[in-house]
Amino acid sequence: MVSPPVRGTCLNYHPVREVTPDLGAGGPAYHGGMPENYDLDELYANTYTEEDQREFESQPVSEKRFLTAWLLGLLLGLVGADRFYLGRTGSAVAKLLTVGGLGAWMLIDLFLLLSGSLRDRQDRRLDGYTRWAGRCAAVTILAVAMTLVLGLIIGTSTAVTSG
Repeated sequence: MVSPPVRGTCLNYHPVREVTPDLGAGGPAYHGGMPENYDLDELYANTYTEEDQREFESQPVSEKRFLTAWLLGLLLGLVGADRFYLGRTGSAVAKLLTVGGLGAWMLIDLFLLLSGSLRDRQDRRLDGYTRWAGRCAAVTILAVAMTLVLGLIIGTSTAVTSG
């Protein structure tokens, strides 16, 4: 005998399609705790709403350009050029003195820039972020990967020739 369908809710309390009780009390997004039972489309549906878009677009925009900050971070991030450009002089000097935290701070700042979290001194979002962030993220990933491969090649060839 088949049970009648019941109405469930997703983890974020959005109504979901009808399910049978043997799928679990959590509804179709969660059945029994096994990863293969998760309905990922249901879990992540509608997480960025039109209201979120309006709120983002209503934020003040800086006169500082995202593309310029990203290029400075990628090419001169070890000396804090991106932070100097954004008007964050105190952290820029610290970044300069630590040589970008030996590279770690540079990578963190690139991630913060690409995620939209690193803003100008007045905490305004950078002009051109929505246009360039995706392309810049792809170039950054390629640049980091190529740097790692080049480092491996140089490191292994040095070890072979000196050994």
